[in-house]
Amino acid sequence: MMTYLMIWIAPVARLLVATILVVCSAGVALAQHEHSDVEFVFTDGKIDIEFGDEGQVFESEFDIDGTLEQETDDPGFASETAEGLGVEPNALIDYDVLGPLMYHNGSGFATVPAGAQLVIGDNPSGELVVDAATVGPISGPGAIAQADSSGDVHTHIDFRLEPLTLSTGDYGAYGVLMQLTTDHAGVAASDPFFLVFNFGLEEEEFEGAVGAFAAMVPEPATGFWLAVVLLGPWFRRR
Repeated sequence: MMTYLMIWIAPVARLLVATILVVCSAGVALAQHEHSDVEFVFTDGKIDIEFGDEGQVFESEFDIDGTLEQETDDPGFASETAEGLGVEPNALIDYDVLGPLMYHNGSGFATVPAGAQLVIGDNPSGELVVDAATVGPISGPGAIAQADSSGDVHTHIDFRLEPLTLSTGDYGAYGVLMQLTTDHAGVAASDPFFLVFNFGLEEEEFEGAVGAFAAMVPEPATGFWLAVVLLGPWFRRR
């Protein structure tokens, strides 16, 4: 009886282990995707960004305590020839912030907590402060990066949520609408996208907030600029 039982258990055990490995692998892949770089290439006279399943939004996260409290250098920005991308050699890659800092508390969009601001650390130096009163488009004092002689770019810049006195009552998703730009002649800016940073939300709440931000990405051209004009004053009034 014991022999038959062992013969039956062995395949079941192998199936269970295989299932666990698949689930764990999926979890790792999801985590990597959430913090994936903003990848782009020059295509048909425009900066073309590779957007994922979430739409025109890239995710990151601020630690709620510890040495790197409210700081991160994710997502990065990349265009590498080894990945089938790459841009013009020595092209300067920069960004424009297109609107104010926005806040989602896990249930819906709300007033940005008092005094909260996103500080973007440019390369090689300098910082741009984005808060609820920011009116875009505006560029930082530095840039993101300069491509090398092969057209490769892969770099990270710093993001910081201030002030450090933010508490659990200020947990939420903080987002800023951006576009990539370049000094290379004849190459237009990218389509707009949100960088969305999780500060203390549970995973399910944050994913809901990411979906809400993705739904707010304006269409290019007329619809885009109308949204920028309308959103800034609305959030300031709130």
